[in-house]
Amino acid sequence: MIYDVIVIGSGPAGASAARMLAQRNLKVLMLEKARHPRYKPCGGGLTSKVMQLLDFDITPALEDASREVLFSYDSGPTVTRTLPHEAVWLAMRDRFDQLLAARAVEAGAELRENVKVEAVALAAEQVSVRTSRETFQARFVVGADGANGVTAKSVGLMAKRHDGAAIEAELPVSAAVLDKWHGKILFDFGGIPWGYGWIFPKSNHLSVGLGTWYPSGKVKLRDYLARFIDRQPDLRAHGEPFIKGHLLPLGGRFDRFHRGRVLLAGDAAATADPFFGEGISFAIRSGQMAAREIVLAMQRGDCRLAGYSRLLNRELNADFRFGRLATHIFYRWPEPSFKFFIQSGAAVDEAIRVVEGRWGYRELLLNTLVNLPQALWRLMGARGWRRSVEPGAQ
Repeated sequence: MIYDVIVIGSGPAGASAARMLAQRNLKVLMLEKARHPRYKPCGGGLTSKVMQLLDFDITPALEDASREVLFSYDSGPTVTRTLPHEAVWLAMRDRFDQLLAARAVEAGAELRENVKVEAVALAAEQVSVRTSRETFQARFVVGADGANGVTAKSVGLMAKRHDGAAIEAELPVSAAVLDKWHGKILFDFGGIPWGYGWIFPKSNHLSVGLGTWYPSGKVKLRDYLARFIDRQPDLRAHGEPFIKGHLLPLGGRFDRFHRGRVLLAGDAAATADPFFGEGISFAIRSGQMAAREIVLAMQRGDCRLAGYSRLLNRELNADFRFGRLATHIFYRWPEPSFKFFIQSGAAVDEAIRVVEGRWGYRELLLNTLVNLPQALWRLMGARGWRRSVEPGAQ
């Protein structure tokens, strides 16, 4: 049997691509190396961009929602923004990914689990996908198999990918601590080189983690995580944590994300935000882009997929390049950057607009330049660390 499309991976990128393709009445096979629900190391923060991209209810997968955003420097005093609406929804990725995969199956995609892909081979008229069990053929393949997937390696793509790294602990805490963190999220800068820490509330625990965008052998993530937990009073009396690390393929590099009849999406295409490391919304968007490009190729009766690479570079990586510039400025000088951009209120609301998808990094940087004199004046007049900043303050 020859499928129209084989999608390798059933996370946000793969499931989104498979669902859209199946909705176009194409014969779609989705291959998953594990079995849902499977654990995925991730903070599980879903931004407004995710809600805008999905046209179905994801409430069953949600654990909390935040409208209070806290910022701190090296676990010091917090700067707080209380928003008139939820800014970030929190989910466990096992349930969230299972929901997305189920929606793809409902649309008509076939899902095979516990199937490990070993190689992808290109040919003129089809693509062969060799697994640990058997070999499948399709007219097109979407490689959504993550940072360590075999699709990109098999077809010779993403040779110069830029990876960050993250580590996360699912931390059991008391009911009182859980209640205290309900509706709040924390971003802590300065506690790890070239990155930040976070605390995200879930139903039965706190997700606590650190990410660094320029890792090296000297950045010992577990040591930095232990230090971060120790410096947070609410986290000191915790149960046995479940700790997992993972790569963060960061976007911002103009590249080629197709070859022959194969496309890459999600982490396989390095679509994570280069400043915050958020990747779920961009994975979903890239999966939808991949599906659209394949549909167009099939309508034309050819296998030209170059439009996908152009679209991904134009819609994501063009703005991510400004995000990389923001990364180089902020994380190179974290303490003065925190005081200037966050403590003084120079760019807090603007950064939240980026997270929500209302602004891009280009707008963020331009607005910061315009407001630079006023922000410097406010910073020079400030004395010490402020405990908090009122909502809407500039």
